[in-house]
Amino acid sequence: MTTSPPVDYTAKDFLGFREAMLSYARSVVPEWTTRNPADFGVAMVEMLAHCLDIISYYQDRLVGEAYLGTATQRSSVLEIARILSYTPYPAQAATGTVTLLSDESQTTAVMVPAGTQLITTYQEDFQGPLVFETVQDVTVPAAGQTVEVGVVEGATQASTTITLSYPSASSQVIPVVELAVSAGTADQRFNVPNKPVDVATLRLFALYPNGPIEWVVTKSLLDATSDDRVFEVSVEADGTVMLTLGDDVNGAVPEAGIALVLAYRVGSGARGNLAANELVDVASVLPGISVFSSSEMSGGWDAESTDSIRRNAAKAWGTQDRAVTVQDYANLALAVPGVDKTSALAGSSSLVTIFMLGALNSTPSQRLTEAATKYVQDRAMAGTAVTVQPGTLIPINFGATTDPVVVGVMPQYRRADTQLVVTQALQELLTPDRTTFKQRLTISDAYAAVHGLPGVLYVQIPVMARADQIQTGTADVLCRDWEVPIAGNINISAVGGV
Repeated sequence: MTTSPPVDYTAKDFLGFREAMLSYARSVVPEWTTRNPADFGVAMVEMLAHCLDIISYYQDRLVGEAYLGTATQRSSVLEIARILSYTPYPAQAATGTVTLLSDESQTTAVMVPAGTQLITTYQEDFQGPLVFETVQDVTVPAAGQTVEVGVVEGATQASTTITLSYPSASSQVIPVVELAVSAGTADQRFNVPNKPVDVATLRLFALYPNGPIEWVVTKSLLDATSDDRVFEVSVEADGTVMLTLGDDVNGAVPEAGIALVLAYRVGSGARGNLAANELVDVASVLPGISVFSSSEMSGGWDAESTDSIRRNAAKAWGTQDRAVTVQDYANLALAVPGVDKTSALAGSSSLVTIFMLGALNSTPSQRLTEAATKYVQDRAMAGTAVTVQPGTLIPINFGATTDPVVVGVMPQYRRADTQLVVTQALQELLTPDRTTFKQRLTISDAYAAVHGLPGVLYVQIPVMARADQIQTGTADVLCRDWEVPIAGNINISAVGGV
């Protein structure tokens, strides 16, 4: 009985393929004995082994990209998250306030409509100014007086307008862009022109002869009926936003020939977080009005990071749409778009409190809190009440004013530069992507963060403590169920160097 030779599945590189082919050649062509690299046969074997090595690499990469834990491409992670019914949170636009000033010579009040665009100076990173828009109509009093108005980053896109009429109220004019004409087929998909899109502002309308009808956003078309006028939003790896319509089973299909128009704003993300007084001018012609001052612009964040999706999608899917254990309650809340971190605490068998934070450790809005409460409550065990509260951020201080972190600087390095590098390393130790609820921070974590940095000869950290406790010692910093650590004061004294 002939037995099959053993197969070494790990020998999938150049040397493995080369040796396997030469070994086979010894049995089928015994007279070919030379193994000189200059031999034509050996050269052909090595060329084929090289090609097989490349193919083997791509095979391994394809397998790796099919799993959430090993995928490296953002597009792969997004597709896996979609399969797991996890919706990554999108980018959010920064907001703030601007004080508008009328000219001294202005004799009448000036009405500034909502949507008036204000701009920064030229931004090198974006090849132009950042645009913000006012969020409400305001009237600026005459003769050098001021008024404050809220603003949000982004520019409303418009090539035309539509009018929405309501039975008991006045009509509303909405700026829109022409998107496409419905083909009347199932699963129509459309790219949103331009980016970055503020996904929260997307509104889709079908222009019927009797007037426009709005299609609304749904988390998943699978939850829609054949009569629901809904569409699904997905953000691709390059930031392109895709809209998907239904198939007349899950979501209605606009009839063939019906024009589709889209209302949305371009502009969002952390780029809009500006210091005070960086909005300097009115973009459009608005006689007699100028920008007097602007507040700090905050609350903008980028789309959920790949690492965060990888972490949260697995947790959300693991609950299987029901809550039994305390951890299930925390994991379920992660399925609500906009929630980035969660922790749960059971006061009793009938009361569970969920603590959560949004992107970049932001405090969740009332709307997000209510959405998370409803989502989890609908999947909780009978008789269990769910409450949701914002988490608490705990600053962690390194060094004290009288007892700072001491950094020894190598002779050829500047003290100021090395001090900055160490400060940044300690801050990065507590960035939103690297912190979580109930975290334990050890002094070895801090030393590991700064060890081996350019210019660092040695480091002594005499104090590492929570900002709300006594500033002595380097005992482990412990956060409670509702607490997340963030970087606090970092006091550093550099010695040596130049």
